[in-house]
Amino acid sequence: MRVLKSLALSLFGFLLFLSLIILGPGNTLNSTVLNPAFIGAEIDRIEVSSIVSDVLSEQVDEEKAFPPELETAIISAVYEIEPVVKEQLKSVIQSVGDYLRGKKDDPELRQVMGNTFLNATFIESVLDKVEMADITETFVIEALPEEFAGALVSTISEQEAELKTRIAAAVDPIFEYLLEETDSVDLVTILRDTVLSTDFVTTLLGELDISYLSSDFLLDNITGHIPEDMDIPTDRLEEAVAALGPSITEAMSTNVDAVLDYLLGQVQTLDITISLGPVIDNIEGILRDTLLDFLPAEVELLPQDERDQRLDEYLSEVMESIPSTFELDETMFGSEIPEQIAAALADAEDALTEMRSEIAKGVQEAEEALEEPKQFIGYFLNGYMGLLALIGVCVLAIIALHRRVKGACLQLGITALVCGAIEFAAIILGKNFAVANMAELDIPQAVRGLPELLITDFAAPLQTLSLGLLGIGLVLIVVSIFYPRFRGKSSETEG
Repeated sequence: MRVLKSLALSLFGFLLFLSLIILGPGNTLNSTVLNPAFIGAEIDRIEVSSIVSDVLSEQVDEEKAFPPELETAIISAVYEIEPVVKEQLKSVIQSVGDYLRGKKDDPELRQVMGNTFLNATFIESVLDKVEMADITETFVIEALPEEFAGALVSTISEQEAELKTRIAAAVDPIFEYLLEETDSVDLVTILRDTVLSTDFVTTLLGELDISYLSSDFLLDNITGHIPEDMDIPTDRLEEAVAALGPSITEAMSTNVDAVLDYLLGQVQTLDITISLGPVIDNIEGILRDTLLDFLPAEVELLPQDERDQRLDEYLSEVMESIPSTFELDETMFGSEIPEQIAAALADAEDALTEMRSEIAKGVQEAEEALEEPKQFIGYFLNGYMGLLALIGVCVLAIIALHRRVKGACLQLGITALVCGAIEFAAIILGKNFAVANMAELDIPQAVRGLPELLITDFAAPLQTLSLGLLGIGLVLIVVSIFYPRFRGKSSETEG
């Protein structure tokens, strides 16, 4: 009987020892790479903005380096949107993790994308973290005409909150199309319903000096009737043309929908009549002052009344060349602008169609790729739970076979202590070896500290488990030593 008992204790002791050794790496995997919360915590610890800052600061090639103001804008934007992006990324990881761990039957990647990154709420939360006027001034301003750039920045600053809402509203139907929730996408309609609203464009026109639209037309009319012996600089004549700006702005603001429909190709013609009556006197006054400064020498020598008469004749001839109305039509913009816009929108729609196809293909491939890991993770989790059950059975069996606290505590304590010591030594050696090898790799300065950080965090569960086993083992051994004495004293007291 004693032989069978000894064999049983040896068997259960060996199984317990083996189970506790296997528990270490199993618990590490379950607590780290298979734990969405752990991965999310690691993502939080990575300071993307600092990495971006280090990468930009390492640009030694002056030709490829970013200008200081652009570098600052990039770092600032990344810093502001980083928390928002991380939260959505953690949601994606949590959802995929739930599928891999068998908590749901379908990965629903398309829905996950729609609930995290590809929706208006996310875009609006990202836009809320950045100053659009500053971004426009930094990234876009150099590509725009000088007369347009300042007005655009000013308008965006004035209507920033509304514009952000409209941009978020614009991306919503685009995302729905990309996620195959709708069958088509019409960018013209989306733009007209959101970003290119009447209010926004009207405000932009109010800020913009658009007299340049009519400058060539009027300058040709004016210069063609100025005497050849009067060499008047073009910039002086442009002052007269600039007086027409408010009238053009008012007319375009009144007809902003017609202008947008033409520019976006929804109509083929544009016909806006602008009356020059309100500014004729202003134009005439500027031209009179200009002509006075550039009268021919022979006219300057004439008596005052004759000089005035000649000036009036010059001015009359010029003013007669200026029509009473100004027709703002498609020739002012040129057919190339609507064509360029139409081509750009068509290219964008083609790109979205291709992106939609790529997303569908990527989602299908990703879901198929997740099936096999889910199967193996399921096996692992079942094995892990079985291992915990086996440890529990071994502990109970050893306690039952010993029937005495001293023997059970001593065997369990020694087993836990030895397993804890082995795992603690393994994790210390493993960490040092991994960190030493990482130090030999050519890792960019910006991310040089990340590998060591990840190694430490990955090793933490096994280190905690090993220390726990060491502590439990010591406590059980101490109990096995002092419990009989305590029990003996209790028996003597009771006796």
